[in-house]
Amino acid sequence: MRILTTISALLLLISSISCKKSDTFLVGKNNQILEGAQVVPAVPSASSGVITYSFNKTTKILNFVGSWSVLSGAPAAIHLHGPAAKGAPGAILQTLSGFSTSTTGVFSFSVIIDGAVLKESDLLNGYYYFDIHTATYAVGELRGQLTF
Repeated sequence: MRILTTISALLLLISSISCKKSDTFLVGKNNQILEGAQVVPAVPSASSGVITYSFNKTTKILNFVGSWSVLSGAPAAIHLHGPAAKGAPGAILQTLSGFSTSTTGVFSFSVIIDGAVLKESDLLNGYYYFDIHTATYAVGELRGQLTF
């Protein structure tokens, strides 16, 4: 877990240095934890993950950098879900591709908040979450709510 925290902290530092500090650039929670306890219903997974994300209100681009470790098996799918409050399920809004199929891995991903499928108000009000699915936990093994 220490390695995941260090990687996430470094990525957040890089993103904050490379962008102007203003109301147009928002940084999500540093080291947002992905865990089985946030999955609906909660799962007893021993895995862990960390995600760092940012949203640029001018370009409407949402960027993710994350990692996971000790999954029960290879990641079967990684999704952005919503709209849903913490503790509630939501529809799949975006599917990631090209991620590692190892039980420990990292990923990066960007989406455009288009105003149709992905809405800025839902994002900024915390109604999107990110999850990693495995064969053992098809409903999701790790989940983390995106909050600003």
